[in-house]
Amino acid sequence: MKLKNIYLVILMAGVVLTSCFPEQEVEPVDPPDDNPMVTITPAGDYSNIKEGDTLTFDISVNKMIQYPLTFEVTLGDESTADADDFITAGGTLAPFTNSTTLSIIVAGDYVPEEKEIFAFTITPDFHWDWQINPESDKEPVNATVKDLDFTLDWSAGTYEEVDMCEWDIDLDLFVMNAAGTEGNFDGATGACPLEHGTLIGLPDDTYDIYVDFWDGAIPGGAGVEIPYVVTFANSNGAFYTIEGSFNSDDAGADTQIVGQVVISGGTYTLLDGAGTEIGKL
Repeated sequence: MKLKNIYLVILMAGVVLTSCFPEQEVEPVDPPDDNPMVTITPAGDYSNIKEGDTLTFDISVNKMIQYPLTFEVTLGDESTADADDFITAGGTLAPFTNSTTLSIIVAGDYVPEEKEIFAFTITPDFHWDWQINPESDKEPVNATVKDLDFTLDWSAGTYEEVDMCEWDIDLDLFVMNAAGTEGNFDGATGACPLEHGTLIGLPDDTYDIYVDFWDGAIPGGAGVEIPYVVTFANSNGAFYTIEGSFNSDDAGADTQIVGQVVISGGTYTLLDGAGTEIGKL
């Protein structure tokens, strides 16, 4: 009987002790708002850019971090650009340093496109972002991209109800300045029925636009018209086209200058074969 009473007293004491210590939320040892604050500063105005441009951002912290932290580009919902449209370099903040630089190269895809928007934020690797203040800079960047790509298409032509690729029709597209020292020959391949070129990286100058009838297997004397169209994207998201044609009997012997592109101070002016301005790219 006495032993039962002892158990009862111990049990009651446990109830009393438990009721004296209600559950409480534990505060974090290191509040995240004391972590280093990140500031991201663009090196220029990037609201209007062109393919081939390099966008530079300085990334700094007001207090050093202990482990390396890499920053990357996160595309926004309104972006029509995708991950293939840019290349990043740098962007890793080393331990016990205060700054780094992230470079974003805007790539061309060799396809004239409608108005392209590059909308993004620069964000830290979420595996290691616990080191920085959650209120750090995440200012979005919204840029309109000037498309500098062009194409040559001759898919509309046929001979004996067979398309031109079956007849080994090979047209080439390239641009070159009068001195022959600068140009782009990316559109001079064996592709059929579409060649791609770009104006990326060309210095200020006037460039002739050439379409060359390299080869074909349509029988001599057939005199078949081979229509083609050269397409550029303009700054408003529409397209400029220059049309022409070759005679199948001229395979390997005909090159046409179908227009010009004048590059001056970041402005790209397209002219037709008669020297009349078509518009700005």
